[in-house]
Amino acid sequence: MDTTPPAERKSLQLRISGLHLDSGTWPCAHDLLGRHTEIENLSPVLLNAQSPLVFAVDAPWGGGKTTFFRLWQHYLTHQNKVSLYLNAWESDFAEDPLLPMLSMLDRWLSNQSNKPGVRAAWEKAKTYAPGILKSTAVAAAKAATFGALDLDKEYEKIATELTGGAVGSLIDSFNVKQKSLEKFKFQLGKALEALPEGQENLILFVDELDRCKPTYAIEVLERIKHLFDIDRLVFVLAINRDQLCKSLQGVYGPSFDGVHYLKRFIDLDYHLRLIDIKAYVDARIRQPDILEYFKSRQSEQSDYQYGAEVLSFLAGRFKYTARDIDQLIVRLRLILRSIPKNHYLDIPLL
Repeated sequence: MDTTPPAERKSLQLRISGLHLDSGTWPCAHDLLGRHTEIENLSPVLLNAQSPLVFAVDAPWGGGKTTFFRLWQHYLTHQNKVSLYLNAWESDFAEDPLLPMLSMLDRWLSNQSNKPGVRAAWEKAKTYAPGILKSTAVAAAKAATFGALDLDKEYEKIATELTGGAVGSLIDSFNVKQKSLEKFKFQLGKALEALPEGQENLILFVDELDRCKPTYAIEVLERIKHLFDIDRLVFVLAINRDQLCKSLQGVYGPSFDGVHYLKRFIDLDYHLRLIDIKAYVDARIRQPDILEYFKSRQSEQSDYQYGAEVLSFLAGRFKYTARDIDQLIVRLRLILRSIPKNHYLDIPLL
């Protein structure tokens, strides 16, 4: 075992750290898979496409979709373009997926202090939101999304204005929702004037959709298609199509055609390019503690290079994803800590 005194041991980070991107550089050093060409080719297409549009990026779990989105946002920022990001999996506790979507827009539009017309349009759009939220979500919205805005009273006000009195029937309730939706879309469209000059569309990234509860994933798709189908909005979804189709079958039954169902919501899709296994392993294995460990051994160079070659071969043979390789690197770092530097090291066995 490692005989280094506890006080001298460095803590071991068991997770690959998140990306810390320098907005002043492109391509950036964190683009280990050379995604910059894909991003540069896709960006002008989506920024100038006829909208509304729903675009899906398809890749297996652990295939690098989140990193791809982070790099893509980094590129857009570097180009002085606005984009927004939502992790659907982190928000699938919400009563209505519309809430986190509105919150995402709110963080951007509420900061437009130099554009009073934009802020006024967005504030009006928010007052119509209660009319299209699930009734069980109104209290949650009041508590978590819009701060001091009293959504219960706003909802009652809208209902009174649009129906001439209390909502007394299902038909009246439907009319409230329909008219609230029309007014919400109109005001949101005016708020999108906040986009920088020369940017036609706002790109909204929705990540981790295939990891959500199946019912929530379905609601996200429905909300995007029916509530945000307005000009200048482009949604980019990260999905594993095969897994998402299986989730849909879990809701609707094993004979349900999930592929055909998704086509109702997704206009275009893009299969993320497969990773260069060797290049990724070579980049990920260069952790400071791994380099230091092999540097202290007499056979440093041959052991290190041989280890990278063996891991690359195994990753290719067993079709490991980028996430699989990250987890293997963490295990390797743990094991190396337990092997004294003067002991024999069998790389293939390891």
